[in-house]
Amino acid sequence: MNTTTKIARKTEAQDRRIICRNFRDAAHRSGVRPIALMKAARVKPLRMLRAWTGQQIFVPDMFRLASVLGMSVDDMFAGTRAKETR
Repeated sequence: MNTTTKIARKTEAQDRRIICRNFRDAAHRSGVRPIALMKAARVKPLRMLRAWTGQQIFVPDMFRLASVLGMSVDDMFAGTRAKETR
């Protein structure tokens, strides 16, 4: 694996963890527990677990969670490198 690919994958993983952290923080501020959030957003349990822990988040799940929490796109991507380049 070349250096560019390795750096890109590392950056993507870090951004994914930051996005998931933004969801957790918004849920904590709202006083919504993970299971209640999962049910309200109609996200399957395993996918919610992976999103909550920062392992993997699917785009449809990301927007479902954001709509339930009242987050904007800027709120979701706050602190990521994708946000810094915009």
